[in-house]
Amino acid sequence: MAAGGGGNWPAALRAAAAAGEHAVVVEVAEALHWFSDLWIFWGHWPEVFSTAADSAEALGDPLWQTTHLNYHAWALIVCEGRPRDGFARSVRARRVAQRCRGPHQRA
Repeated sequence: MAAGGGGNWPAALRAAAAAGEHAVVVEVAEALHWFSDLWIFWGHWPEVFSTAADSAEALGDPLWQTTHLNYHAWALIVCEGRPRDGFARSVRARRVAQRCRGPHQRA
C-alpha cells in the first residue's frame, strides 16, 4: 500500500467507534497491526491504534487497551519520529497493564 493510500480505514474506524462498535474497532485494528511493519509510513497508524486503545478502554478491557496503547507508542516513535509522545503512551500503557492478570503486557 502506498503512503497516503487506504485512507478509508481510519474513517471507518472512527465511524465504528462513534457508533459504539468498540469490539469491531479493536478487532480490525488488531488485524491491521500485522501490516504495520510493512507499511510503516502509511500515515494512519497513530490514529488507528489510538482509536483502538480508546475503544478498548470503553470496553473495559485493560489487556486490549494496553496492547493498543503500546502499538500507538510504536507508531508515534517509529512512524512519526515522536519519541516523547510515544514514551508518554508507553507510560500510560504500563499504568493500564497493572490491571492485567498476566505479566505479558506489564513487561
